[in-house]
Amino acid sequence: MNFSFLHLLFESGWFIQLLSFALLAGSIWVWAVMVEKWKTIKEAFILMDTFEADFFSKTTNLDMLYTSYKSRLKTSPLARLFLSVMGELKKARLGGAKNGDYLKERVEKLILTTTENEMMHLQQRLDVLSVASSTAPFVGLFGTVWGIMQSFSAMGSVGNANLSVIAPGIATALSTTALGLIVAIPAAIGAHYFKQKLEKFENRLIGFGIELEMLISRQLEEGKHAF
Repeated sequence: MNFSFLHLLFESGWFIQLLSFALLAGSIWVWAVMVEKWKTIKEAFILMDTFEADFFSKTTNLDMLYTSYKSRLKTSPLARLFLSVMGELKKARLGGAKNGDYLKERVEKLILTTTENEMMHLQQRLDVLSVASSTAPFVGLFGTVWGIMQSFSAMGSVGNANLSVIAPGIATALSTTALGLIVAIPAAIGAHYFKQKLEKFENRLIGFGIELEMLISRQLEEGKHAF
């Protein structure tokens, strides 16, 4: 008797087939999300390193740095944070803003808002991994329970506990649990990995925001207008 997975799958009932194909599709989706997020976050870190090097080498001339990055199509989250803050400062200067405390408060709020928006952008579709890791095992287990019920039903129809009657059904039923774990284990590992990466990313964003805020505050207090 052939106990290969494909043979058992195609010999099983429509419900087990439906669950199995759903889990296989879920596995493909999970891996697609992980590959896409890995590329996105890796690129974001590279762009962040590049911008930080430019920023800390040109802190005495933020206006030049602003002009340089404003025309770029692809920038890092740090650069977008810097551009949004500098854009607000330039609007304030053109509007003749005089209250430095009020301006610093606006900058602080803008940094917080921009940081939250950048993190929300990077976290997109990561909920797929959390959902897959928590639900896929239960979907597989449901398929297993269903398959075992069908096997016992077949055993009752035949009237004996012959192994050849119940073994294929039980093997197919257990395969759905295996598929559920195939989906859930990579999803759980991926969710943890990306959570750690994004925490580091958020800490760097917050740290840069604090550094930028301190620099601007210092220049406002000294009466300098590098922006």
